[in-house]
Amino acid sequence: MKGIQAERLLETCVACGAKEIRLVVGRPVLLVVGEEVCEMRTDVVSAADVAAVMERIGPTADEMACGLVDGDDFEIEYVDICGYETRFRVRLLREDGQRSVVLRRTSGPSREAELVVRVKLGEPSMN
Repeated sequence: MKGIQAERLLETCVACGAKEIRLVVGRPVLLVVGEEVCEMRTDVVSAADVAAVMERIGPTADEMACGLVDGDDFEIEYVDICGYETRFRVRLLREDGQRSVVLRRTSGPSREAELVVRVKLGEPSMN
């Protein structure tokens, strides 16, 4: 697998009207659309894919060390190229000894504002 791109996943979720993205090691990427769980046409997710997505969207070590956010449960804000903002609640889980990630769309912050990690994705990287 070439690797999962966090921005592409979030973009697909918003475009499809999905309410949740699930990354489970050993399964294709799963989208929850309405009440239905749909497998995306991707290779199976690897532990390296989960780690790469978390590195891209997860809180920094400084944010976790200051107690501003829990590394296993936080929010991000996806901003697409048109400037439209969508919030996602991110939960890092362990299933059968493997890490899994669930990204659920939310309508607004579910914690105090200072506890929300704001990650602006979708902007071109300068690398």
